[in-house]
Amino acid sequence: RERERERHQKYKITSSHLHQLFEDIHWLVLLVGYTISDSWTEGTASIPSHVTDYLARLEDSFSVEAIQRFISEELGQCNEFKGNHVHGAIFGLLELAVIYQDLLSKGACHFLSPQIYSSLMWVLARVSASYLMPKEHRYAYIPSSILLILGEESLVGRWLVEFLLEKVISGLVFFVGESTVASDCLTLLQCLSRNSKISTILLQNNNFKKLLEQFTSGALNLPSTECRRLFGGSLITAMSHLPCSDHPDFLEKAFGRVREMTIRQLSEPTVREVSSSPHTTNQILAALDTFHGVTTGLVTKVVESVFDMLVPILEGCVELMRYAQDQAPITRTVLELFCCISDSVILHIDKNQTHKLYDICYKLLKCYSENSHRPGIISLEVGVEDAKYDSMLLCLRLLSHLCSKDFLNFDMPDEYDDSTSKIVLIGLDKLVSHIDLDLLKFPKLSNEFFKLITFICEVYAEKVSNFPETGVDQILNMLQVGLNNYNEDITFYIFNAVSALSVYSTNNLIFRKKLGQIIKHTIKLISQQELSAELYDPAADMVFSFICKCREEYVSVVNEIVSEQSDPTVRECLRTALSALMPNTNTEVTRKDKSQFSKIFENFAINVYGVCR
Repeated sequence: RERERERHQKYKITSSHLHQLFEDIHWLVLLVGYTISDSWTEGTASIPSHVTDYLARLEDSFSVEAIQRFISEELGQCNEFKGNHVHGAIFGLLELAVIYQDLLSKGACHFLSPQIYSSLMWVLARVSASYLMPKEHRYAYIPSSILLILGEESLVGRWLVEFLLEKVISGLVFFVGESTVASDCLTLLQCLSRNSKISTILLQNNNFKKLLEQFTSGALNLPSTECRRLFGGSLITAMSHLPCSDHPDFLEKAFGRVREMTIRQLSEPTVREVSSSPHTTNQILAALDTFHGVTTGLVTKVVESVFDMLVPILEGCVELMRYAQDQAPITRTVLELFCCISDSVILHIDKNQTHKLYDICYKLLKCYSENSHRPGIISLEVGVEDAKYDSMLLCLRLLSHLCSKDFLNFDMPDEYDDSTSKIVLIGLDKLVSHIDLDLLKFPKLSNEFFKLITFICEVYAEKVSNFPETGVDQILNMLQVGLNNYNEDITFYIFNAVSALSVYSTNNLIFRKKLGQIIKHTIKLISQQELSAELYDPAADMVFSFICKCREEYVSVVNEIVSEQSDPTVRECLRTALSALMPNTNTEVTRKDKSQFSKIFENFAINVYGVCR
């Protein structure tokens, strides 16, 4: 009896043993994935060169029969591929997926590791992106074994698409509530939808159709924001491979119910009840997350139809912000959606759609500005400063995306310039009053803010110089603040902004004097060697533009700097050095003149060091 007890203890599997086994499998799966595949998130994945070289040396030992046996049995042994480690690794991953599927179907989910399934889906996404139905023209050489097993014309490739989709669905069904598992399963689905051949198989697959039906009926559990965005992006990417004539039907089938429900919830008077109805709020946020995912998966040929579908949603979001801006999750989700859609569609929509987008964005920014002063506008769930930072950063990015229409599309008619500059300048005017030094201490926000101001000053310099006095004061004061308090990148932006504004400031005396104060401060920084030598060139461009267009104001700046010195010798030295920067006659701001002035300015910076105290 004692010997039986000892033998039982010897072979007993404890939870710690199982945990260790799962941990080992997890790391082995990741090791295989990193060894035989490339990342696909940053671009088009390809089969690593060391793998193609290895497979080329083993072409003669390739066995189609072994592959066929594995597929037909669906639980083939990896020793079939002894001698070809790449094939063995790929089909070893598939075998692990089959084993997990079998255990899940038998009710063993409670003791299986979600982490292993998550890692397995993540690795299969990498492997699929690299190996499944590869594009031959991307390779100087591709082993015939890969084409025979996983090529576009192979039966194995089609079988594998259906196999992987089945594993995606299993992960979503059996690991309910496990957001990491769901996210990696949907990453695999998104990877499959990017390939036109694979996407065609997906759209015809019964399991995919059932998955779509579950989503449209609201029965599909997508436990996180990332999951909802991945699923929406996967659907729209798959749709992009359909003929254009089929797009309206697919959009209606996939998103019609969610769209109509969201429009009803965002319409008066329902939207007023959002803040007091957590269930309705969660439904709206889930729908907006899905539409956010849709915009990230856009390609050119589907942009216009998707934008038309989303317009009522965007208009409803403005009303939602009006009544529920005190809820930080709603504010963040709405602004993220607007940022994403403006970035995705702005260069691809027609004139009427562009004006529609501008109009909706203007209403959103106006609503945000008007309601930001309301008491309790920021939820207590997060810090006031952090929530304000998040929303302001998103507003600035939205304006930056809208600017790109003029910056990147050189074929736009002149009327677009007025539309873009109007929304951007008025939008910036609405936001500047909410930006203070406490917010600008955040590096990302300060960088985005001064980059946007610089862009506006360079592209719309004439309109900025004719802006209402209060608006001009705000912009110039912010430029002065940035010059005094922030890093070299922001100083570089400010120099470029002032250089552009100087050219169009000839008719505005107050404007020129304020620019003069920035010039004065810059010269002081140089004389005290507090300005990096890397910034001398942009500083020279700024000073030269100011001298050429604001000669009288530059003389005033020189007099002010000189008068602040108590030593007569220093005063005379400074006056001579600063006066030497002025050309003998008025000149235009040309590239050649700028280049010559840059050399003079560099000598000035060296000679004047230590003079000002």
